Amino acid sequence: MFQAMQKEGIEPNNYTFVTLFKACGSMRNLSRGKELHEVVTKRGLSGDSFVCSALISFYSKCGSLAAAEDAFSSCQVDIVSWNAMITAYLENGASTKALKLYRQLQEEGVRPDQLTYVLILQACGDLTEKDISLFEGHARKQQILQIGRAIHSDSSRSDRSLFLSNALINMYGKCGSTLEAEHVFGALSCRSIVSWNSMLAAYLHEGNCKNVLLLYKQMQEEGICPSDHTFVFTIQACGNLAEGEVSLTGEGEPIIDALCIGEALQIDAQRYNFVSNTFVGTALICMYGKCGAITKAESIFVVLPYRDKIAWNAMLSMYIEHTCGMKALKLFRQMHEEDLMIDQVGFVLALQACTLVLDKEIIMAVGVKINRVQLLEITESLHADARKKGFSSDTHLASSLIIMYAKVGAILNAENVFVQLSHCDVVLWSTLISAYVEQDEGGIALQLFQQMLKKGIPMDPHVLVYALQACCSLVTKESDVALPVTSKESMALEIGKILHEEALSNGFISNPHVCIALLSMYGKCGAFDEAEEVFSIMPHDNTVLWNAMFSSYIEHGHFQKVLSLYTKMFDKKLAIDDVTLVCVLQACQLSGHFQICTHIHFIGSAVGWEQLLSVAASLIHVYGSCASIHTTRTLVDALPRPDLVSWNACCDGHTTVGDILGSLYVFENFLLSGIEPDDVTFISVLSVCSHTGCTSEGLEYFESMAREYRIGSGIKHLGILFDLLGRAGDFNRIEDLLRRTTSRINFPMWLSLLGSCSTHGNVELARRSFEHAVQLRPWDSTPYIVMSNIYVDAGLYDNAAKVERLRQDFGASDVSMGDIWM
Repeated sequence: MFQAMQKEGIEPNNYTFVTLFKACGSMRNLSRGKELHEVVTKRGLSGDSFVCSALISFYSKCGSLAAAEDAFSSCQVDIVSWNAMITAYLENGASTKALKLYRQLQEEGVRPDQLTYVLILQACGDLTEKDISLFEGHARKQQILQIGRAIHSDSSRSDRSLFLSNALINMYGKCGSTLEAEHVFGALSCRSIVSWNSMLAAYLHEGNCKNVLLLYKQMQEEGICPSDHTFVFTIQACGNLAEGEVSLTGEGEPIIDALCIGEALQIDAQRYNFVSNTFVGTALICMYGKCGAITKAESIFVVLPYRDKIAWNAMLSMYIEHTCGMKALKLFRQMHEEDLMIDQVGFVLALQACTLVLDKEIIMAVGVKINRVQLLEITESLHADARKKGFSSDTHLASSLIIMYAKVGAILNAENVFVQLSHCDVVLWSTLISAYVEQDEGGIALQLFQQMLKKGIPMDPHVLVYALQACCSLVTKESDVALPVTSKESMALEIGKILHEEALSNGFISNPHVCIALLSMYGKCGAFDEAEEVFSIMPHDNTVLWNAMFSSYIEHGHFQKVLSLYTKMFDKKLAIDDVTLVCVLQACQLSGHFQICTHIHFIGSAVGWEQLLSVAASLIHVYGSCASIHTTRTLVDALPRPDLVSWNACCDGHTTVGDILGSLYVFENFLLSGIEPDDVTFISVLSVCSHTGCTSEGLEYFESMAREYRIGSGIKHLGILFDLLGRAGDFNRIEDLLRRTTSRINFPMWLSLLGSCSTHGNVELARRSFEHAVQLRPWDSTPYIVMSNIYVDAGLYDNAAKVERLRQDFGASDVSMGDIWM
C-alpha cells in the first residue's frame, strides 16, 4: 500500500508512518523498519511525538532496546513517548529500567497519566517474579512493596480509573500484601471481571486457596459472569488444596473434598462453554492430577480441540507425579509422531520418565521389562533430538541428561554433556558430582568439587552435601589399591573435617541436610564422638537426624546404642516415621533383642505402617531371624500386594533357620504370583543350597539366573557359589569358575577358597588363593595363618615357616578383619 502511494505521488504524513511502524513491529521486520526510520528522519518527522512513540514500540517488538532508547532521546518528549519507552522496557524484561525511567520522569517534572501508573505498577509486579533465593525474594518484595505504595499515593492525587485500581490489586497481590489488595478491591464502587480475577490471583499467589474458592462463591451469588481466567485461578486453587490435604490412608490419595469441588468447577466451566478452552482444560488436567484422578485428567485431555505444549507437558508432569513412567514415554512418543513443537520442559519431563522406568518394578503393558541398555538408547535419542532443536545449552535439560546418563551407568556420556556447556553454575556442578557419588566414585566426585572451587564457583549447601557423601563413598568402595579399611576411613575423615570447617565458615551448619550429611560421614568413618557432637547441636525435632544417627550405629554394630537412643526418642514423644521403625527393627534382628520387636510391631500396626512394604519387610526379617516362620508368612499374606522385597525377606527367614524346603516353597510361590526374582532372591536361594549341601540344586539355580531371568552374577553370588562348590570339594568346577572370574574375586572370596582348600587338603589351589589374598590385603593376618596351617597339615614345614616370615615382613597383625570374617 505504501509503495502504491509512492507510485501515485501521494505524500505520506506522520499518521502514515505511525501505521507503517506498527506493521513492521507486528511482523518483526527490523530491516524494513530501519529504512522507514531513515525516511522519517529525512522528512523531519522523527521528532513528532506520535511517530517517535511508534518508533519506540517498533524497536521494542524487534528486541532492539538500544535503538528504542536512541529514538526516545531524539524526539519531543511528552507523556505518550514516556509511556512508550516504559512499555518497551516492560516488553523486554527490563522492569528495573522502567522504574528508573519513572523516577527520571518525576525529576523532570513530567506529569504521569493513568497509563503511566498502570505500567509502573506492572513493573513492580514483574520484579517480584524474578528467579532469586527465598530470603532475597522476601527482601525484594518488601522493597518493591514500598515503591508500589508510593505509586499508589501518587496516583491518589488524581481520579483513579478502574484500570488503575485493577493494577493496584495485581501489584499488591504479587507483593504478598493481600490486605491492601482487599482494601483497594473493597473500595471499588464498580467492579469488572478483571477486578474479581485480580483479587482471585492475589489470594492464589498468597497460597490462600480457601479464600479463592470463597470469592468465587461470592461472584456466583452476585451474578458475576466468570471468564476463562476465573476458572483457571479457582481450579488451580482446588488443585493446590488437594496437595495440602492428603489423607494418611497409606495410599496417599487426596481427601474427597478437593476432588468434589474440582468436579463442581468443571460442571460450571461446561455451563459457560470453557471446558474446551486450552487454558481451562490444562488447569483441569493439573487439578485432577493432584487429586489422583488420572482417568478424569485423561478424559479432559483427549477432548481438547487445541492442545498446546503446556497442555501436553501438564499430562507428562501428571504421569510422572504418579510414577506412570511408561505412560509418560508413550505420550512423549505421540508428541514426536504428531510433529509437535516440543520444548525444553518436554524433554526434561521425558528424561524424568526414563528415570521412573529405570525402577525395575515398573513393567510395560506387554509384560517385558525395559533394561538399562534400552533406556540408554532412549536417553541418547532424546539427547540427539534436543541437540537438533538447539536446546544443548539449556541448564535444566543438561542437568536431567547428566542424571539419567549416570543412572544407566553411562557416566562418560554424563561428563560429555557437562564439558560441552559454555557455562556451568553450581547446580550443574552439583549434578555431576552427585552422579559420580551415585556411581560410588567418591574420589572423582571430590576432585570435581575441588575443581569447582578453583574455578571460583561458590559452593551451596547441596554441593557440600554431595561432597560429604563422596567421603562416605571413599570408605565403602572396593579399591584397586591395597589399603586397610582404617586407612580409607582416616583419609575420608580428614577430608570430611575440612568440609565441616567449610560448612561452618559458609554458615551452612544450621542447614539440616548439611548436618545430616556430616553426621552420616562421621558415622561412616567410625568417628562417633564427632557424630554425636553434630547430633547434639541440632534441634531434636528432626526425625531424619535421628534416623541418620540410628543408621550410623547400625553400620558399625552398635545395636544397643540404637535401642537406647530409640528409648530416648520414645520418652521425648518425638515423631517417628517408617524409617525409624526399620532402623530399630534391624537393630533388634542383629542384636537378638526380639522382645522389642513386638513393641515396634504394635506401633507399626497402630498407625498403619505395618502395611508399608519397607516396615513389613523388616518385620519379616526379624521374625525370620528368631525362627518365627509362621508370623513371617502371616505378615506376607496380610499385605494387599506383597512386593519382591517382602517375598525376599520371607525367603531369607526360611534360609536363616536352614529350612531349605520352606525357602524354596516361598521362592516357587512368588514366581507363581507373577513376581520375577532379583539378585537378592538368588542370594537367599543359593545360600540355603550351600548351607544344606544341595550342590546340584544350587548350580541349577545359579545357571537359571542368566538363562531365565537375565540377572548377572554379582560378587555375592560368586562368593556363595565358591562356598557351595568348596563345601562339596568340587575343585574341577572351582577351577573352571576361576578361569572365568579371577578378576572379579575379592578378598573374602579368596579366604573362602582357602578355607575349602584347608578342609579338603588342596595345597596347589590354596597357594594360588593365598597369593591373590595377600596381594589384596598384605596387612591382614588371616590368609597367612590359614596357609601356614595348610602347609603344616601337608607336612611342608619349610613352606609354613616362609609364610610366617612373610607375615612378619608385612607386619600383619595377629587379630584382623579377616579373623572376624572367618
